Amino acid sequence: MSACRQDALWARKGGAAGEELQLPQGLRLAARFDEPPQAPGLLADPPISRWIATAERNRRLLLEGGVEVAGLPLDRIRRSLREEGSAAPVPLAAGDPPVLVTGHQPILYHPGVWVKLFAGASAADAGGGRLLNLVVDSDVADLSVPVPALSSDPAAEPGEGPARPGVPELHRLQPAGLGPDELPLERRAAPDAGAWRAFLEQVRALLAPLAPQAAARLDRLAAVTPEPRESVAAFFSRVRRGWEEGASLPGPTGYRELPVSALSGTLAFRLWVVEWAENARFWREAYNEALRQYRILHRLRYPANPFPDLEETPEGVEIPFWSLPPPEGGDVEAGVPGGPQGSAGRRPVLACALGDRPHGAAGEAHGGRIILRSTGPEGVRTLAELPTGDPLGAARALAQAGVALRPKAIPLTLFARLFLGDLFIHGTGGARYETIGDFLLAARWPEAFGREVPRYAVCSATLRLEGAFRGHPLAELAARRERLEDLLRGVEHNPQRVVADLAGPLGEEAARAGMRPDPELTALAARKEELVRRIQSGGDRKALGQAIREVNGELAERLRPLAGHLARELAAARGAEAVLAERGCPFFLFEPEELWRLLEASSGEPGLPGGR
Repeated sequence: MSACRQDALWARKGGAAGEELQLPQGLRLAARFDEPPQAPGLLADPPISRWIATAERNRRLLLEGGVEVAGLPLDRIRRSLREEGSAAPVPLAAGDPPVLVTGHQPILYHPGVWVKLFAGASAADAGGGRLLNLVVDSDVADLSVPVPALSSDPAAEPGEGPARPGVPELHRLQPAGLGPDELPLERRAAPDAGAWRAFLEQVRALLAPLAPQAAARLDRLAAVTPEPRESVAAFFSRVRRGWEEGASLPGPTGYRELPVSALSGTLAFRLWVVEWAENARFWREAYNEALRQYRILHRLRYPANPFPDLEETPEGVEIPFWSLPPPEGGDVEAGVPGGPQGSAGRRPVLACALGDRPHGAAGEAHGGRIILRSTGPEGVRTLAELPTGDPLGAARALAQAGVALRPKAIPLTLFARLFLGDLFIHGTGGARYETIGDFLLAARWPEAFGREVPRYAVCSATLRLEGAFRGHPLAELAARRERLEDLLRGVEHNPQRVVADLAGPLGEEAARAGMRPDPELTALAARKEELVRRIQSGGDRKALGQAIREVNGELAERLRPLAGHLARELAAARGAEAVLAERGCPFFLFEPEELWRLLEASSGEPGLPGGR
C-alpha cells in the first residue's frame, strides 16, 4: 500500500492566489450551555418571530461572502443541488422564499424534538417560507421508547398490611425484528406487520390501566403499516406523519423531508466530500482544535466527548465521514435494507495524498491523486481514487466508484447551513456542539465568516404526561411522596408520635393499612414518652435506654402493618413521580394540539426562556 505524501498537496489554496489554508491565529470557540425548559415550557433562541429575519441575514452572508467549496462557488453548488430534483427547495437568490431546515434521527422521539417541526412550520408559514426536515437515517440509534405501566406488585409479607394494585414505572419497548443497534437506521428493516401490531398491543395493554384515552388513540398508529423491504427509518417517518395528520387538530403537514441517505447521492454532497478530502490535514487541525477548546469550556475529561479527535495514520488522514459496505441483496443509495451478512456497520474514512506536488501561481495540483480508504475489522480498503485540481472530476470519480459515504454530525449540519437552506434549527444538544461548526466556518472561510457566521436557531420543549393522566390518581399519588417519606421516618425513629396521630392526621393511612388505635398501643406510646422524660430529667441512662429499646421493639412490631403499607405507598409515589417527570416519552403519547398550545402560550416572545 502506498504511503501518503507529507507534502504541500494538502495545503490547497483557499481564496486569493498564494494563500494557503491555515488555521487563523487566536480563533476562539464560544460555548453555549442551552438546557431544556421546565415543563410545560418552550425554548426558542432567537424568538420564533425573528427566525425569518435571521434566515434572510444568513442568506446575505452566505451568498455575498465569496465562499468557495472545493474550488467552486457556493451558489453554483446550491444550484446543482436544486437542479438535481431533490426534495430540498434550495434558495439561490434574494427573492427566493426563505428555507428553514431542521432534522433528527427518525425514531419515535419525544416532544422536545418534535416541537422543532411545529415551530419551524409556524415560522415558515408566517414568513412565506418553507421547512425542510432532514431524516438522519445514516445514524445509529436505540429504538426503544419509555412507556408508563403498573408493575405487578408482589404480595405484602404476612403482617405488613394489604398489597397495593401496582407501582407505576417505565417500561422500555420496541417492535421485534429491527436488527442490531450498531447498524445505521437506513440499513435496519422495518418491523413486519405482525411485529408492529404486537408492539402496539403491548403498549396499549400497559397504558390502559393508567391512561385509557391515550391507549385508545393508538388505533391511529395501527393504520400505518410497514411496506415490503422498507427501512425502519422510512417507516418511523411515516408513522410520525400519520400521527400528525390523523389528529383532530393536525400537526404541521406542509414540510418536506429529505433522508440523509438520499442527500448523500447528490453532486453537492460529493463535492463536500472532495472539499474535506483535498484539505484533510487543515480540516483535521481545525476540527481537533475546536474539540480541544470545547472540552475545556465544558469541563469534559473523556477524550471522545462530544466526538473523538480525527486521527492521522500512514494510511491517511481521517475525515468525519462514514463508509457503508454494500448491503447484501439491497440498494444502499435507494435506501433498501439488505440481508444481515451484507449490512455491516459504518467504517471510518481516510484521505491519502499521492502523486505530484502542486505548482502554479494559485497552487493548483496537477497529476496528484487523493485515495479514499476505509478501515474496519476487515482491514484497510480502498474506496475511490480522486484527481486533484478538478473538483467536478473528483466528484464524478466518487460517483463511479459506487461508494456509500455518510457525514458525521458536524459536516452534516455544516452542509445543511451552507447548501440546503437559510436557517438551521437545532435542539439544545445540537446547539451546544454546533459551536464547533461555527469555529470551522470561521477557520475555513475567514474572509466571509471571520466576523460573523450564519446564525442557527435553538428550539426545544418539555411536555410531560400530566395531560395523559387527567382523572387518574397518579398525580395525587406523586404529590404524596414527601409526606410519605416523613411518615415512614416517624415510624422508624419516633413511633410514639405516630401512635398519637393514628386517630387524626394518620387515620386514613392507618385505615388503608388495616390498623386502628387501641388502648395497648396507646399505652406503649405513653410509656415511651415517660421514659424519654425520665432520661431528660437525669435518670439512669443505661437502664432507661434499655427500657426504651424494648418499648421501641414492641411499637415497631405493632406498627409493622403501617410501616409496610407506607413503604409500598412510598415506592408507588416515587414511581408515579418518575413517570410524570419523564421527558423522553414518545410523541404518540401526546397530541399535536398540546404543542400548538405551547407555541401559542409562548407567543409573547420577549418572555421566552433562553433568549440571548
